[in-house]
This record gives sequence, C-alpha cells and structure tokens, in this order.
Amino acid sequence: MPQTTITFRTDAQTKENFDDFCSEVGMNASVAFNMFMKATLNAGELPFRVSRAKPRIDDASFFGGANLARLNHSKAQAEAGRLSEHETITADD
Repeated sequence: MPQTTITFRTDAQTKENFDDFCSEVGMNASVAFNMFMKATLNAGELPFRVSRAKPRIDDASFFGGANLARLNHSKAQAEAGRLSEHETITADD
C-alpha cells in the first residue's frame, strides 16, 4: 500500500518526551501513531476517553472566603518568620 505523510505541530518538550518514551518501549513516533490510528479504526472510537476537562477542585470554594482567609493567614505567618521547619512524616513512620 502506498505511504503518505502526516504533519502536525506540537511543542518541542512534548515531542522530546514522546520520542524518549517510544524509544524506551522499542518503537518510534511513526510506529506509535500508526498503532493509534489502527486501534481507532478497529474500535470505531478513540482508544481513550475524551471529555471536557473538569477541575480537580471547585475553584469557587478554593478561592472563596474561608480558604482565602486561611491562605492569607499562612502567608502572613511565613513572612513574619513564625513558621518552623520539621521532618517529613510518612505513613510508614
């Protein structure tokens, strides 16, 4: 079957990271994208879920009254030098 070329744009860091990933799993980007296209066509859908992004937190409550006051209080304590450093506590301790 004749070959064709597909060109698209991405940022340099994403390309580098993707190329590194592909190399680690024994392929190159061309092989990975061909696998993606064939999986999409075989399944009749994308091989992953696509949805509108949902925020991890409710922005209104995160930046709202009580939490904003708490953040400002913590910032003021830090600026006044009233915080102390301590060792990290892990679940294994």
